[in-house]
Amino acid sequence: MIKTLALCILLLGGSTLLAQSADDYFHGGANLYINGRNQEAIQTLTEGLGQFPNDPKLAKLRDLLKEDEQKKQNQEQEQQSEQEQQNQSDDEQSQEKQSEQQEEEEQQEEAQQQKEEEQEQQLENQTKQDEQAEQDAEQPTEQKEISKEDAERILNALQSEEQDLMKKKKKAKAKTAFRGKDW
Repeated sequence: MIKTLALCILLLGGSTLLAQSADDYFHGGANLYINGRNQEAIQTLTEGLGQFPNDPKLAKLRDLLKEDEQKKQNQEQEQQSEQEQQNQSDDEQSQEKQSEQQEEEEQQEEAQQQKEEEQEQQLENQTKQDEQAEQDAEQPTEQKEISKEDAERILNALQSEEQDLMKKKKKAKAKTAFRGKDW
């Protein structure tokens, strides 16, 4: 039972507690790094350098892990900065949309108001025309006489229109009447 417990502690990262050589610290730190526990890996390597300050493998791995950690932090800061810029851009676009919608609503209101004014003006004009018609109806009507020459011109114009219509009908009949073979 004790052996099993010791083995579990060793496998779960307890290797740093039992480390006795620089290689043990090196391997413990590497295992922690592989398992995604970077801060603990750096701490283990720093402890190893406390006991073995001249070990180049420990120093090199610790420096690499610190650089990696710094890169990750820089990437997170860049992502955060990009996200803030995106949010700011989104906010600006949202404000632009709101102002465009507001302008559109104002234009629609103006158009509606203008339409109402036009309808009101038309109503006034119709009312004036109706009043004028009533006044004209109340006044005695004067008969307008058409001169003999005007009457003759009107009749001639009507006759020429009638003749033109007759010619068009004859042409249409002639076109539809021939149904022979078209060789």
